Amino acid sequence: MSNNGDANGVHAHVSACAAADPPKSAQAASAPVLVVGAGPVGLAAAAWLAEYGVPVRIIDVADAPSPYSKAFAVWRRTMAALAPLVPPSRWAAAGTPLSRITMCDAGHALASVTLADADARGDHALPPGVLLGQAQTEALLTTALRERGVEVERGVRLSSFAADADGVDCLLERAAPADEAPPGGSAPAAAQQERVRASYLIGADGARSAVRRGLGDPFPGVTLSRRFLLADVEVDPPPGPAPAAAGAGLGRRELESGLWLGAMYLTTTSEGLLMVVPISPTACRVVLDGGKME
Repeated sequence: MSNNGDANGVHAHVSACAAADPPKSAQAASAPVLVVGAGPVGLAAAAWLAEYGVPVRIIDVADAPSPYSKAFAVWRRTMAALAPLVPPSRWAAAGTPLSRITMCDAGHALASVTLADADARGDHALPPGVLLGQAQTEALLTTALRERGVEVERGVRLSSFAADADGVDCLLERAAPADEAPPGGSAPAAAQQERVRASYLIGADGARSAVRRGLGDPFPGVTLSRRFLLADVEVDPPPGPAPAAAGAGLGRRELESGLWLGAMYLTTTSEGLLMVVPISPTACRVVLDGGKME
């Protein structure tokens, strides 16, 4: 969900869903849905299922949530769609509303598109978007999931699965705790295995999806042979509040004289196109198009 595919990924690609037909037996109907992957898509899917009272489990191979920002925005349509799970006030408290996009040439501000005009007219209750890192988006969705009685099971991977007309048989593997490792540096303890009968299997585990691989589905596409440099950097002085006037600041060397919270900046440079986005009161996302890869 652009936190970016949107939101920080909620409109990101769900890799696969395995089950031949809707469950036909009472036993199958009581089996949980198993969600593989605790990124924005998997968390949202699990939270919606829990919201409607559907038994659900969600697993992720990582031992802890990623601390990295990755996608950096959640857009209005995503916030509206997720409102029953995450109240809009939580997005506003966690991030900064996006109010304008400023286009620059070598740092000189040339044009600024104000995105908050519709809000000022009262057409929308939500801002056009909220700037925040994907880690924060995942934290908000994890809270929504926990409020519905479901915890992410971490350090668990899907080893294999087989679907039939009533559901999916899944083999899960959980790494043995570190304190169970044999002494003396010998081979690590064997992973703990669990067999799970699921009514459905949802693959939200990314480009290297174990679900897609198990289904034999390809991940077609083309390689974009360009180099992009990405960093989250602390800035001094920190970004300040944006002025109320839509055209304020045009013509000044905006990227050198100070950044405004809630603004997204695009500028040409001698090296390529540069994007700068203040994603918090102290940090900015910087993306540089470094050109074609040799």
